[in-house]
Amino acid sequence: MLAPAHASSPAHRIAPLALLLLAPLTACGPEPAAPPPPAAPSAGGASPTRGTILATRPVVLREGGGTAVEITVRGETGTELQVIQADAGGLKAGDRVTVLPGSPTRLSRAP
Repeated sequence: MLAPAHASSPAHRIAPLALLLLAPLTACGPEPAAPPPPAAPSAGGASPTRGTILATRPVVLREGGGTAVEITVRGETGTELQVIQADAGGLKAGDRVTVLPGSPTRLSRAP
């Protein structure tokens, strides 16, 4: 039995062959972009927090013999930390402050 004329035309014989040859090329597109790296945490690994000053006291620095102020702060979560600053900037016990992590960690009066 003879095949119908339209099935034996050159276009019908080449089309399946073309699909077989082109199919693997669909996987050869550009590589997907890698996800961006996570943002580096700030020094201390935390964002600014609020707290209340518990105490201040003068300290003598080992390097150069200068003086500074050690400020003890209780954060909103109940943790305590000590921050040494060259100047207390008028901060005193009972003041609300923002703890600005970094190198060095600094305190500023909370708004």
